[in-house]
Amino acid sequence: MQIWQRFARVKARQQKIGRVVADLDLLIASTAMVFDWTVATLNHHDFSKIENLKWEDWCL
Repeated sequence: MQIWQRFARVKARQQKIGRVVADLDLLIASTAMVFDWTVATLNHHDFSKIENLKWEDWCL
């Protein structure tokens, strides 16, 4: 699946369940999902809202 296709699906799902996330965060998440990567982030507030995303909280 291409990144933009995944982005569209993730964005639609986020809107459906009422969890608003910035488009750039969704693009990062979609890229990670397509390549099966884990997102390392300081922004756990937004990335934790995205279903099926592997992410790590790098707040120290």
